[in-house]
Amino acid sequence: MTVESVIQLSCSCNQYPWGKQGHDSISARLCEKTPGWDGEKADKEFKIDDSKAYAEMWMGTYPVLPSYVKSNMEDLQKVIDKNAEQLIGKNVIDKFGHTNLPFLPKVLSIAKALPLQLHPNKELAAKLHKEDPQNFTDPNHKPEIALALSKFEAFCGFKPLDRIEPLFKIDPLKQFVPEHSKFDDEVLKKTVNTMLKADEKTVASAVDGLKKLDKSSFGQDTYIPELIPRLAEQYDKTDNGILVALVTMNYLVLQAGEGIYIPADGIHAYLAGDIIECMARSDNVLNTGFCPQAERNSADLFTSTLTFKPHDPESCMLRGESYDRSKNGKTQVYRPPMSEFNMLVSRLGKGDKETLGAVNGPSILLVTEGKGKFTAKGKSYDVSEGNVFFIAQGTDLEIDAEDGLFLHTAYCEIIELAALHKAIIVCPDYRLLPESPGLDILSDLHTFYTWLHTSLRCFLISSFSDSRPTPDLSNILITGESAGGYMAIQSSLLGETKGVKAVIAHYPMIDLQDPWYSIPSHKEIVNQPPPSYPPGWLDAQLKVARTAAPVTSRIPKEEDLDLFVALLQQGRYTEILGADASLFPLENLKKIKEEGKPLMPMWIFHGDGDSVIPIQGTWRFMEEVKRVFGEDGARKVESRVVVGAEHGFDNDEVGLEVDWVIEAQEWLKEYWP
Repeated sequence: MTVESVIQLSCSCNQYPWGKQGHDSISARLCEKTPGWDGEKADKEFKIDDSKAYAEMWMGTYPVLPSYVKSNMEDLQKVIDKNAEQLIGKNVIDKFGHTNLPFLPKVLSIAKALPLQLHPNKELAAKLHKEDPQNFTDPNHKPEIALALSKFEAFCGFKPLDRIEPLFKIDPLKQFVPEHSKFDDEVLKKTVNTMLKADEKTVASAVDGLKKLDKSSFGQDTYIPELIPRLAEQYDKTDNGILVALVTMNYLVLQAGEGIYIPADGIHAYLAGDIIECMARSDNVLNTGFCPQAERNSADLFTSTLTFKPHDPESCMLRGESYDRSKNGKTQVYRPPMSEFNMLVSRLGKGDKETLGAVNGPSILLVTEGKGKFTAKGKSYDVSEGNVFFIAQGTDLEIDAEDGLFLHTAYCEIIELAALHKAIIVCPDYRLLPESPGLDILSDLHTFYTWLHTSLRCFLISSFSDSRPTPDLSNILITGESAGGYMAIQSSLLGETKGVKAVIAHYPMIDLQDPWYSIPSHKEIVNQPPPSYPPGWLDAQLKVARTAAPVTSRIPKEEDLDLFVALLQQGRYTEILGADASLFPLENLKKIKEEGKPLMPMWIFHGDGDSVIPIQGTWRFMEEVKRVFGEDGARKVESRVVVGAEHGFDNDEVGLEVDWVIEAQEWLKEYWP
């Protein structure tokens, strides 16, 4: 069965007390023009009732408030299920393991504060869904973005600690802070937990005490006394959320066109305004303020889930970028650090035209304002304010604005981080152990970097007849894992730094002077005990390898893996590597310091359950960096422990939304634009 690539939808709008009344709600006005359905019966048309508060128009396939095909009112998800590869694409299906839309766009109209909340990460969401499927309706996480359509106020993330600490020296707030020598993340966590558990009398007394203080008592946070009466009127002065939000969180006022990103586990509360919101496919939430006590989740659960990482307000912002598949430059893209979706914002004046190139995944497009025409695969569609469309993967869209058009398009496209940076990936071969000694491998490193700077451009010209990529050799990122992680770090320590901005290494072989590599022991590797081989087996294998021709790549066979395991378990890895000082990264650290050479920015991932390359080597490297280069030098080098992870933990496909990947992306922005 073949379906059209552009499908007009009928959507619906829900009602919450925090929504805007009747026609004041843009979510309701757009829904009525969709044209929408009433939220109870798919065949009943949505009509605004000015006595009701309308909060959110949902667009997509989430079963709580699904979208229907306008022409026949068939559930959009059923249409997708019958035509999955044509409509959303094999890459998206393979990535997420289902045919549901992986994102959920909404329009929100906010008259008063939403609950103080967070959305659980994947691990907790799966646990909560299993234990309480009625309240936690799916096992997914829910990172989200919000793009302002008008003035938009929000609490988002924690302030920096040096802004929070002075506020807790104010008399009404001192009672909530535990004894401490240093105000750090752990103290903040305990303080927030105490405020959330405080009884109504204690909260009301603290709020009253804050109201009596002069603005000067609040330092740069003079908005605190201004917002207290407003929040107290909306939710009563006994609401614990007032204290947590005003004292510990960033208060943001966005103008139309500005956006924020809320990660999973990120604390937030929206106060007022109209926004386009988009999130991963989920409806899970933990509430703990700005709502009735009966609707609140456990304060202990909330604070144990919460990421207590203070941010400055700017780090909450999500900025639009020029979109490379916009033919006429009328479109920006907002890219949150996750794989489920991006958001396009297109603004066309009267008579303007735009062409949006096809994406390798599904899209939901909202005509937020205006009137015009779309053309896709030879067919034209008249469009106007409030219309919502599903756009199939692989569909180019030509847009003609009659009275001007303002469009928001959420889409999913499985794309690598390298592609986001328009990076050229170069994977060099080099001679391998045990057929070649370690110094030969280092020689190959130098040869590769010489080739990179002298011959790569010519290679690309001769290899690509049509579109020839142009390498920027002043903006190089070096990456590698395991032995490749060793090579990446060694590159930066042995002078191969021309044009290099940063190094990322996954579970690298970094401290090869560790007895792990040179002393025999009963080492279980990936839960495998030492193999039982006859005496002399390993010596015979090494003799064959040392007389064989050099090897630069191999697909490991079982006997290759047995040899590698045997080398580690019998403590003979250093023997085949060699003893030259240049082979050991910790020695090279000291050498570049003595020679006055700079230390390159590095980011190292390692699982603390690694049975192949113990994480202790990474810890010793980090300690040596600090000892040799001091605190200032050490700031360039970061490591992250992935709890419980075995060697090769990232061999399974990992999305950009995973916590340790998000952290690395944020770090990388500083060094590799």
